[in-house]
Amino acid sequence: MPQKKIIVRQFILFAINGGILGIASWAAQLWIYQLIGSGSSLNYAISTAIIYPPFIIVNYFIQRHAIFLRKGCFYKFIAANFIMMGLVTVFSPICRWVVSELSNPMWGDQLGFVIAALMCAPLSFLFKRYWVFRAHEVILE
Repeated sequence: MPQKKIIVRQFILFAINGGILGIASWAAQLWIYQLIGSGSSLNYAISTAIIYPPFIIVNYFIQRHAIFLRKGCFYKFIAANFIMMGLVTVFSPICRWVVSELSNPMWGDQLGFVIAALMCAPLSFLFKRYWVFRAHEVILE
């Protein structure tokens, strides 16, 4: 398969995987939040912390075995995720402000994070493809 088609296929699978895991982790976080007692920021943070590790591990194995088909370095995967979280954290308030200015604050609150995450998705893909999974050229079958 030509290299361009491989990259496009990988990006589409990467986006689908991110969307599915994003929705699943959001649902799991809300379920655990309700289970441990909603209403406090501490319980919200605890429920988020509980779901984060298993979803990171699942995401790594999906990307390794179904998207990039290469061995990758798990520590680099973690580092790449933290870098991307940092970028989304920086861009979220900017996106929130822009959307709020163009429409109203409610839409800024609702869409700021989502827009920032979507803007950073191509960079996240490149990090994973060329840094996490490229360094180990062993192709999985």
